[in-house]
Amino acid sequence: MSVRPDVVVLGAGVAGLSTGIRLAEAGARVLIRTAEPPTRTTSALAGALTGPNLSPPDDPQREWTDATLRVLHSEAMPGVTLREGTLAARAAGATPPFAEHTPGFRPLGDDERPAGFGIRGTSPTGSI
Repeated sequence: MSVRPDVVVLGAGVAGLSTGIRLAEAGARVLIRTAEPPTRTTSALAGALTGPNLSPPDDPQREWTDATLRVLHSEAMPGVTLREGTLAARAAGATPPFAEHTPGFRPLGDDERPAGFGIRGTSPTGSI
């Protein structure tokens, strides 16, 4: 790259490439550096999972996470798929704080889970 970048993104998995794309779309000059090609990243073997946002309402990063989840739920993103699944918890009746903001959130019925485990929701997952 002959022009000096505004941003250097380290990593070319789902998070790195998605970040680079968004920054470039916003007008930044982006340079992506990675130790391995995208097909040899963790994203190619073990998909990422985003959600639910467990931050308290007054946490400054909450809006950033909520904005990310809105985009991932509303736009087609390369390598990102919405999947419904079970989120397991060890303590009986344990529901993560603010989990009710997860799309599709509902506690599992006794017939759907081992005793004391789980809620359901839809979360973005990624793999290349």
